[in-house]
Amino acid sequence: MNLLPTPEQQELVAAATRFLAAGRPASGSAAAGHQAGDETRWREMARLGWFAIGVPAADGGAGGSIADQALLFRELGRALVPGPLLGTVLGSALAIAGGREDLGRSLMAGETRAGLAEPWRDPSAGVSDVTGVTGSFRILDAEAGDLVSCLTPDGAALVAAGAVREVAHRLSAPDPSVPVSLARLDGIAPEVVVTGAEPASRLAAHGQVLVATLLVGILEAVRDMSVTYACTREQFGRPI
Repeated sequence: MNLLPTPEQQELVAAATRFLAAGRPASGSAAAGHQAGDETRWREMARLGWFAIGVPAADGGAGGSIADQALLFRELGRALVPGPLLGTVLGSALAIAGGREDLGRSLMAGETRAGLAEPWRDPSAGVSDVTGVTGSFRILDAEAGDLVSCLTPDGAALVAAGAVREVAHRLSAPDPSVPVSLARLDGIAPEVVVTGAEPASRLAAHGQVLVATLLVGILEAVRDMSVTYACTREQFGRPI
């Protein structure tokens, strides 16, 4: 089995590196995460098709693989790109799976954004066609999105971000560019719902892979910055 990137994947990585290098550097202020420059970058990322890579071409996506997405998310992590990236990518797949092609295309085009919600210390949290989304959830990037992608063991749903913000309690977070909150959702009606353990597990596993590669990119950037610092740092008039 050949696990090396294909020429097409290498070009995807190279193009992403060039594009991200032209924007705000990783050493910039994370608190500036949602300024006008990032709005422009978000629209450009959508134009490049980055939010559509994992969606089949028959559904309006780019027809790429999860490996393609993973390589892209690694570069996004290296550049510390802010915004509801994961929720939007998973939300587009969720919308398509739930029969809302219009909403899926809007997410892929960057016109609509989605935060991300996962159960928080609540085994009973779930999604239902009848009762909606219920339970305690940790919410990421709800303030930056129009929707929230809610993932639970027995189903997944897209809900309006405004409904979540009304019941959420904002938490302090290590990265101020990623708003984190806790919410108790009591039967919020979803815009899209997909029930069943199998599709829910597939979406969750997809998200875990992308989070892992995003963190790999962040750690690689920290490593490179640390090496650069160690090579230039002097103490008592001598290189360390």
